Amino acid sequence: MKYKKCLLVRLPYKHWMHVVPSIPVGLGYIAEALSREGIEAEVFDMAFMDQGLKGYDTPDLLKKIKDDRPDLIGFSLMTLRHKAHYAVITKVKEKFPEITIVAGGPHLSTMRGQVLEECESIDYGFVLEADLSFPLFCKGERAENIKGLLYRSNGEVVYNGDPDFIKDLDTVPFPRYAKFEMNKYPEQTVYLATSRGCPHQCIYCPVKVSIGRQFRFYGAERLAEEIGYWYGRGFRNFVMWDDNFTYIKKRVMDFCAEIEKRNLHGCNFTIPNGIRADRIDRATLQRMKQIGFSHVSIGVESGSNKVLQTLKKGETAEQIDQAIKDATELGYAVYLYFILGSPGETIADAQKSFDLALKYPVDEARFYKLIPFPNTELFDWVREHNLFIRLPDEYLNDADHFSEEPCFTTPELGYQDRVNLYRKGLRVARQVRLKRRMRQFKNMGLVGTWFARLLESDFFIGLFDRFPKLRVVLAKSYALVAGK
Repeated sequence: MKYKKCLLVRLPYKHWMHVVPSIPVGLGYIAEALSREGIEAEVFDMAFMDQGLKGYDTPDLLKKIKDDRPDLIGFSLMTLRHKAHYAVITKVKEKFPEITIVAGGPHLSTMRGQVLEECESIDYGFVLEADLSFPLFCKGERAENIKGLLYRSNGEVVYNGDPDFIKDLDTVPFPRYAKFEMNKYPEQTVYLATSRGCPHQCIYCPVKVSIGRQFRFYGAERLAEEIGYWYGRGFRNFVMWDDNFTYIKKRVMDFCAEIEKRNLHGCNFTIPNGIRADRIDRATLQRMKQIGFSHVSIGVESGSNKVLQTLKKGETAEQIDQAIKDATELGYAVYLYFILGSPGETIADAQKSFDLALKYPVDEARFYKLIPFPNTELFDWVREHNLFIRLPDEYLNDADHFSEEPCFTTPELGYQDRVNLYRKGLRVARQVRLKRRMRQFKNMGLVGTWFARLLESDFFIGLFDRFPKLRVVLAKSYALVAGK
């Protein structure tokens, strides 16, 4: 065994979208794979510091390394704030030059060899799934024999080619999070990855390089077994973390049957990451509701069929409308995710998205700025037409879908047009939230109306952004008062 003791690190993301850290499922799978091969895998999650919990900063990380003396340190990286994270990794390497440093995650899978060129302190990189390649590396297999591995040879970065995907995911052990500080994660919630890969061709999504287009899924029995394990430990809140839980209707129905068969009553299931509207129907949603599903998010992208076709979404505005209607009528908390600024989109097209967001009693509507990621059709199109306003090296480090600053323009939407659309998206999002608050407090009459408007005032929105844990406290308080 070449590396017997590994430290797996998730770095902090100082951004409002990451202020309430969830369990890093990917690191959970890696830790589980290593431990089953007899390799000690300690986890150091620095994301806690983002929500004011007793978290960790760089000095804490350096102390952890000094105290534990691991053979190898593995960093999980997203593109957001990658330059700051390179700096942390460099500090670690300067302090402990004898320790091997590896990195993986979406940033490595998307940018690949460029990462090792930009950050010389990273010795090796793992691309795509590392359930098999990481343990193989730790056991001492030669670098040139490991698919999915990035390494240096004679000063050049070498890539061995993509790893073979695990076809039968039911053979992959689910994470037990033995080395995680589970008590620090909010709401005592377990996050589940129910599938891997996505077969669709959306022009903005780097899926082909980040997770692969080969769609694979965990069977209903395997998922129910995982939930049963956590149920036995007292957990009742479960998040389906991938985008494709509902992709195969039969699996959803089988899963519901398995939950009932195992008497796993009182569970609350949510789907926060934006499923496809063409992969849900009223009967499926109704069955899911019966076993405890309470929240679904739908990746709408646009209310315009023209824009949906440009994005190669593969579904229609009519299908999306019907899915929202069904979900709201069945009593789901519904979140809608839109994209603003697509190629060919006009102000009139964007208005269709705003109208759809306000049409039904949904709980949230978010309007994302379209960001061209490398290795996507969108990125190639923007570069070919020389439409970048900000260079990729600059905007990728921010990777902020909610800022007003556009990354590119189109003939239909210039710089100021885009800024105005983003601002309108924020106003519409606030309208949706206000309508939700009004529904929540409608039994309180005028006092409820006043309270709803107060919570959506600039003062309280700023307060929530500054102290995000207040959202969790408020949600708990409302549930208690409402008896939910």
